[in-house]
Amino acid sequence: MQVQTSRTAGAETRAETKKAQQTDYLRLTLTARVYDAARETELERAPNLSARLRNTVLLKREDNQPVFSFKLRGAY
Repeated sequence: MQVQTSRTAGAETRAETKKAQQTDYLRLTLTARVYDAARETELERAPNLSARLRNTVLLKREDNQPVFSFKLRGAY
């Protein structure tokens, strides 16, 4: 029989709280209004940098957003 101490009870409560916060953060992210202003941008291969590093380098082109802002908070 395992006896639960206040120390283990506190750890379980913190773990449960963290899990709930992570779930809520994901929900808030997926339902954020930012998706009204932004679109998914393509990845673009950087051939010179890829050759220099001898690896594939892809750039995420956020400058191609229709709001013309690197930070979406600038769109509002």
